[in-house]
Amino acid sequence: MSNRRIERINELLREEISLLIMTELKDPRINSIVTIVAVDTSPDFRRSTIRFSSLDNESDQEMTSSGLNSSAGFLRKKLRERLSLRTIPELEFKFDDSIQQNIRLSQLIDSTTES
Repeated sequence: MSNRRIERINELLREEISLLIMTELKDPRINSIVTIVAVDTSPDFRRSTIRFSSLDNESDQEMTSSGLNSSAGFLRKKLRERLSLRTIPELEFKFDDSIQQNIRLSQLIDSTTES
């Protein structure tokens, strides 16, 4: 398969999953704003790893991750209804702390420029 096709599907999945989490998902473990950072789909379209971020503390991040992973079947069903893809990949959610690392780095830079 072409890399361009995988990139397009990754972007489509990212947009649709973000929308579904905001509008359809009612899991109480997901109590904050969740940002889908990236989607990585395998070349055979069987699995997608969804990297997400939230500004929760560490224990809430684990609850959010647990809630998203347990909702993967529901989200996959909704994706099947909304998208015209031959196969909808299995979804696996993983926490991505790159946003928090960038915030910390920015704070360090700001503290050194103030000195």
